[in-house]
Amino acid sequence: MAAIQITGEDVLGMTQHWLGTPVCGYLGSDYGSDLKALLQQPQSAVNADAVIPKLRSDVPVLNMLDDQAVELYWRDEGIDRKWLVIGVGGQLIVAGESARPIRTTKGG
Repeated sequence: MAAIQITGEDVLGMTQHWLGTPVCGYLGSDYGSDLKALLQQPQSAVNADAVIPKLRSDVPVLNMLDDQAVELYWRDEGIDRKWLVIGVGGQLIVAGESARPIRTTKGG
C-alpha cells in the first residue's frame, strides 16, 4: 500500500476551507474560524495570534509543521481596513469573504 502524501496545496486548501467555515458549521463540531468575532474589537486590540491554536486544533496536519511555519499578521489597507493574513509554509492566504490565496512567499 502506497503512502499518502499531503502537498502544500492540500494544506492551503484545508486552511482556506477552515477560514470559510463558521464555528459550529458542522453539526456536533466546533470546527471553523470565528473571524467575525474579531470585528467586534478595536483594531488596535485584536490579537491575531489567538487564532493559531484554534486553527491547529481544527486542522491537525498543521501540528506536523514547526511553530514558525504557521503565522498570522495584519495587513493595513488605508486608515480603516485591516486584512488578516495567514502564512502556512511560506504561502499566504488573506482571510476574508473569499479567503483568497496570495501566490507569493512572505518575502517576495
